Amino acid sequence: MVQVHLITNKYKVNCVRYVLSFTNIIKTSFEHIELRMSRLEILKYTTDDRKHILEKYEKTVEDLPEDVNTIREWIKNQPHLPEILEDDVIERFMLLNKFRIEVTKQKIDAYYSLRSIIPEFYDKNPNGELIRDITNIVHFVPLPKLTEEYHRVVVIKPRDITSDAFDAVTYIAHTINFAEIRLRHDYYFKEVHIYDLGGVRIGNLAKFTPSVIKRAVLLLDKVFSNVVGGLHFINVPNFIDTFMVLLKSTLKPKMANMVFVHKGAESLYEMFSKEVLPKDYGGNERSLNELSDEWKKVFNNYDDLFQKLSKMKVNEELRQKPLFDEDDLFGIQGNFKKLNVD
Repeated sequence: MVQVHLITNKYKVNCVRYVLSFTNIIKTSFEHIELRMSRLEILKYTTDDRKHILEKYEKTVEDLPEDVNTIREWIKNQPHLPEILEDDVIERFMLLNKFRIEVTKQKIDAYYSLRSIIPEFYDKNPNGELIRDITNIVHFVPLPKLTEEYHRVVVIKPRDITSDAFDAVTYIAHTINFAEIRLRHDYYFKEVHIYDLGGVRIGNLAKFTPSVIKRAVLLLDKVFSNVVGGLHFINVPNFIDTFMVLLKSTLKPKMANMVFVHKGAESLYEMFSKEVLPKDYGGNERSLNELSDEWKKVFNNYDDLFQKLSKMKVNEELRQKPLFDEDDLFGIQGNFKKLNVD
């Protein structure tokens, strides 16, 4: 009996050790998965950052699988959608929409649908000549470090102020290419833009016609809304007043109240840490030129992704109910009718 008892105890100890070992393996595996959760060195965020961002929405990492599964199952039942998104992309869509399930569904639907309605914003590969040209004319650079508020700062600044080749549609397509990468690799609470307009000429801004702005606002509202934490303008020329009035008139009141005009770059220090800002503004981060070069390497590495995305179209014949109403597409109906004919 003593021998049996010893064997039993030894068996129990071994079982406990096995369970603990297995638990550690599982824990390590999940930690590895989380560390691999679509991270890029040029878009820094930590596991703690993610935890704190989720807390702002009263969410935990443990809450996410159920919500993600709800969205995934919904996508499976939408025959017009071209693919089932990866779980981490679904999570980021939920993050952009404050984890509101029904709103997230609408945004995912619009994410695919607008590719056919405004194709001019989606048909420009980041490694193609048009985008290469626009990157030599203007900087669009998400900064690597999050702010203390977990905001991602993006700097937009002219690079070649003498160029007449600036094209507003290509520029917007360029920003969408960034959005595609960030949907798969970024994690932040809100997004803040710094527009440095030093050297901008009126001819550059004239490229942003009411039609272009309306299409861009449609995209922002229907796909990438609820993410903007502020639009900051510095080195603003005197002639910009008319453009600012036009911009604010196209934005919803909540977003219009997030537009700030600064007299000089020095006031940025009151709002952003020097650890976040690039050298161009007296910060400690790499320069905009250096970061732009790094982003070119990122896009080169993701050419397969953009080749795949170029083929992603909804099948409107299989759509169960309309996504947009006439007011949404007023002024863009030409593109929408062309979609139906094709």
